[in-house]
Amino acid sequence: MSDDIMVDFLAEVEGYLPEMRSCLAHLHQEKNNKQALEELHRITHTIKGAAAMVGLEDLSKTGGLLEQLMDEILDESRVVNDGLLDFFSESTERLAGYCTLKRAGKDRTLFQETSAALEKQVPEQGSTDSIAEILDQLLSTEVEED
Repeated sequence: MSDDIMVDFLAEVEGYLPEMRSCLAHLHQEKNNKQALEELHRITHTIKGAAAMVGLEDLSKTGGLLEQLMDEILDESRVVNDGLLDFFSESTERLAGYCTLKRAGKDRTLFQETSAALEKQVPEQGSTDSIAEILDQLLSTEVEED
């Protein structure tokens, strides 16, 4: 991938971060805010797919993990709580750090950091799949391009 394409793509991802933060602020006030949940789902889906298209597998897998959690929230198999919102807030900041480091030519183990934080911070709440199963699935399959 050319440097120009990567810089443009990273700028696009960074452009999503304020909206992610806004959605999370709304969810801290109203945990079942459907509009904020759907927008956060759309953003994570977009990051996953676009990152796969430009060859940033680590970012794509991280987006996939966040999207899968959003799927569980939207289908009501996972409850939104403060721990989950904190995880998403921290993940948003990890995305920002990833973009900064990537632009500087450095790598960051974004997916490993995010999945470790998920296992540590977010308890399973009636989810049909365990967190370990979600992570195994994401690690063992190719990222789907939408």
